[in-house]
Amino acid sequence: MQSRGVVAAGHEQTAKAAAYILGEGGNAFDAVIAAHLAACVAEPVLSSLAGGGFLMARTAPGGTVLYDFFVQTPLSKRSVDDTDFFPISADFGTVRQEFHIGLGSVATPGTVKGLFAVHRELGTLPMTVLAEPAIELARNGVVMNAFQSYIFDIVKAIYLSYPEASNTFGSKMHQGQLLQQGELLYLPDFADCLEVLVREGEAFFYQGDIAAAAARLCAEQGGHLASEDFRHYRTVKRKPLSIEYRGATVQTNPAPSSGGTLIAFALQLLQSFDLSRYRCGTASYLDLLAQVQDLTNKARVDSYLNGSSYHPGEHVLDPENVEAYRTRIKPAPFCSRGTTQISVIDGLGNIASLTTSNGEGCGVFIQGKRIKINAISICYDYST
Repeated sequence: MQSRGVVAAGHEQTAKAAAYILGEGGNAFDAVIAAHLAACVAEPVLSSLAGGGFLMARTAPGGTVLYDFFVQTPLSKRSVDDTDFFPISADFGTVRQEFHIGLGSVATPGTVKGLFAVHRELGTLPMTVLAEPAIELARNGVVMNAFQSYIFDIVKAIYLSYPEASNTFGSKMHQGQLLQQGELLYLPDFADCLEVLVREGEAFFYQGDIAAAAARLCAEQGGHLASEDFRHYRTVKRKPLSIEYRGATVQTNPAPSSGGTLIAFALQLLQSFDLSRYRCGTASYLDLLAQVQDLTNKARVDSYLNGSSYHPGEHVLDPENVEAYRTRIKPAPFCSRGTTQISVIDGLGNIASLTTSNGEGCGVFIQGKRIKINAISICYDYST
């Protein structure tokens, strides 16, 4: 049995699933897998078995590896006129953003491959045990909290575009709306599917009924995804991107994901500022973080526009480039106009940080000392 552990997640039920597995004697990697499966029920907009993600794993002996199981572009492409691909508008309140949806937007899922790879190499408990909290949650129902209801409302045009999704996630009390705060979400079909998946293994997803059904649907109704995409998908293990920050070693997601590189870039921008002068939560502190985030986004866009790559590579972290952006941070305030994260540390010193589904997220580890950084999920090596 684990004598101690720490869990951070985007939903209470997601965190409870991880805590339950730790209590059953599982390690951090078992717990993060269980949490992800539970998040597919409790955080359905942000997490899915048909999505992708990244997992940073640091074992108790000290080895660190990044598991990349992000979604992959289909191998073949059908004609534009024959593709189901159309825009919808997502309302974020202060701004509206256009997304394109339809079967033509479907990529090869990586989550199932990734979770089974992590389990095979680092897990200790059977997958059937790890799925228990998610299956129970899917059958008994989960209460929609304020945040889940809010993000449902943002992307409701996606769900309401398809009768099957609307029937599953639609509000029973408010016609034409998705589930509202306080309503229960039941996913019995997901529970049945998950029971078979963890019993039969990843082949059920990539070579069996699920792959066949997805490929058939895409072939008939305008998608690119085919059976060969499922067969050829592979999880990639990468060496983490490592930088030094204020006496600590930060390890994060490397290229081709942009998220980890951009977090490292933001930290490098902050490197020369005396943060002891900024009290957390004050206007000056928040303005500094806002400017750093804005410049980081500009660096991302500039990197895409330079034509040398399709993602911000590690050249973004060149000292001359960082300094060029740092000089643009102003001493006075200015104005300008997806994912869920799960982190687990077990009592043995294993650490797992998982970013799931949409967006280019990353796990972040900081070794050497404790550092407080808002808006970044951080795992600490408490053995040091």
